[in-house]
Amino acid sequence: MKNRNLTLLTDYYELTMMYGYFKKQMTKTRSVFDLFFRANSESNYCIAAGLEQAVQYIENLRFENFRFSGDIYALEEGTVVFPGEPLMIVKAPIIEAQLMESALLNIVNFQTLIATKASRVAYVAQPGQVSEFGLR
Repeated sequence: MKNRNLTLLTDYYELTMMYGYFKKQMTKTRSVFDLFFRANSESNYCIAAGLEQAVQYIENLRFENFRFSGDIYALEEGTVVFPGEPLMIVKAPIIEAQLMESALLNIVNFQTLIATKASRVAYVAQPGQVSEFGLR
């Protein structure tokens, strides 16, 4: 899956926003986006996850001559994070950053959800052990 191209993992909203930036001649405008989570009802923390898949997505992001030219800053996998704290920061031309928004949210949010749930289950099970039977 390392060379899997998920460039089209986007939605109409992102494409519409990109078109608006293009029409306003903002293709060179630099932007900064923070990927973070809001407070949730379960607890006040999450475990950051999904960085490896996010990096693979960015490395394989392309349309003909288009390649991502920005910078990404992210917390280390497994870091405890709190509401409003950035898990990832994207600094890039606004059209490039906008294209990646839906994919990064999906990749990081899902894997962070799973890692956080596993952390909570393991904590509650202490000092016992946990077995996972998710496919049953």
